[in-house]
Amino acid sequence: MVDSRPHRQQHSASAAAGASDGAIHFCAFPCALRTESAAENPLREVTDPPRAEPTSLSFHVFRSTRDPRLFYIRSRWADEAAFESHAVLSHTVRFFERMEQLVHQPREVTRAKMIVRQSSEFGPRLARWTAALRASLGSACVPLMN
Repeated sequence: MVDSRPHRQQHSASAAAGASDGAIHFCAFPCALRTESAAENPLREVTDPPRAEPTSLSFHVFRSTRDPRLFYIRSRWADEAAFESHAVLSHTVRFFERMEQLVHQPREVTRAKMIVRQSSEFGPRLARWTAALRASLGSACVPLMN
């Protein structure tokens, strides 16, 4: 799927050129005992609005495999100003109000920057798959793009 939003294309180009990875945030939600099921609803509902924001580069929700009461949001924004703008939007404020009723200690927000970038696994896998397909099909295989 291709994202036609201009900021995503610009970010991809700047990331390839070695520019900043934007503003990365991790937010931990340690839920109170027996509230973990109730916490899933606001966490699931909060994903679409931030993803639709033009300065959102990624937004993911996680649940700990070792402690089912611990949830995380990892988000990436074009820059800190983009995150600050997101933080005061009504859907964000409502989400935090709902989560405050479910957590047993204050949420922890960590602002981070990437120090080591993992190379994409998809690119090499696709290249190997394409090469294997070409080898099996021979001249009947015409590449759609180089």
